[in-house]
Amino acid sequence: MRRMIGLALGLVLGCGDAGDEGPGALEIRFQITSGGKLTPCKDVDGISSVEVTLLSSDGLSALPGYPDEADCESGVFLARGLAASKYVVAVAARGSVVGDDDAVLYRARQEVEFPQRAVVDIALAPEVAFFELSWSFEDALNPCSEVDGIDVFVSGGTAASAYSARFSCHETPVHIEKPLAPRSYTVQAIASLDGAPIYQGTAEVALAAGDNQYNLVLLPAGGRVSFDWRFEVAGAFDHACDGERVGVSDLSATIRSMLGDDPVIESLSCSSARPYSMRTARFTQGRRLELELAAEGVHRFRSVTDFTMAEGDLDLGLITLRAVGNATVALSVTSTSACASADLERFEVLVTESATGDAWLEKNVVPSRYSIPLEHLPYGEYAVEATGFEGSTELCRGQATRTISARNNDWPPVVLEP
Repeated sequence: MRRMIGLALGLVLGCGDAGDEGPGALEIRFQITSGGKLTPCKDVDGISSVEVTLLSSDGLSALPGYPDEADCESGVFLARGLAASKYVVAVAARGSVVGDDDAVLYRARQEVEFPQRAVVDIALAPEVAFFELSWSFEDALNPCSEVDGIDVFVSGGTAASAYSARFSCHETPVHIEKPLAPRSYTVQAIASLDGAPIYQGTAEVALAAGDNQYNLVLLPAGGRVSFDWRFEVAGAFDHACDGERVGVSDLSATIRSMLGDDPVIESLSCSSARPYSMRTARFTQGRRLELELAAEGVHRFRSVTDFTMAEGDLDLGLITLRAVGNATVALSVTSTSACASADLERFEVLVTESATGDAWLEKNVVPSRYSIPLEHLPYGEYAVEATGFEGSTELCRGQATRTISARNNDWPPVVLEP
């Protein structure tokens, strides 16, 4: 099966027909190898002419009057007036390819000893590449409902070798109308809605002579968020997922909008190609977003990155997932402390990371609450401060140093004294 538009034309050499061989006539019957099977020339689209050349036995010199045209409709050519000898029969079917309106589409050569063989059957093999392109969408539900067409571009690097056409999204697979010269091409498909790209895919495809099939995977176009990652355990960094202090198989990536939209959550293998691009959603320019990465391995790892979506795609670069753990800030008031009186109105609690000075908790709590749970604190040392107040008057204060070194950490109470 060929995918071209053309009209099979041809002329028969001489005045006789296939049944009127006469003395010294060699009957050459030719068919086309198309779609892996022999097909009559008349049934193959795109063939505009067929030429036959008789050459001397060494295959170098054409006999006088050759090449000559043959009749594609009949599939038979009569070579008359031949002397007894060995010949080389060459048959070529011509037609239009991308960049050339008179190219050889199929060709065959065969030796024949005449008149020992008065009839020769020749199968012409493809000289050009026939291309069937299909497309699919990665991680998309009913994508064809989101677009109004697919634009296909095939480029060999020059204007003469370029092809483009527009198809319905449901039309896959499609046959490129004209064959192409065997070589590498850049193949691109863009699924759009009202002229705006929604999905796209690009690949370098090497086309060989004969039939070629290729499936192009289309991914969300523009507005993609991508990132790389590494792990940190108490100041030591590791890019490998299977490091002895990492041991992570999968990550969870969650993007949240500051506007409170439903979060986008993806689970990905830690061995995925990096940078990794979020596949199930795209984001519009100017949106304020937050990316949370979380993983379980030898330790629990987590990171949170705030960003504003740029125009087009955005690469957040290398993100560090720090080993994190949980703890509870507990407060204890001595019986002699002023905070033990009924005048106590509130506690002010501050937890800061000693190495960075980052505040992980800064909160006022009512006196009835003497414990505050904390989650996802990176491994390290923390300064915990608690102060009891009556109005703006300080009644008691307590300070302590605490450490996060595991998933769950048991922190002793912070004692508040006058």
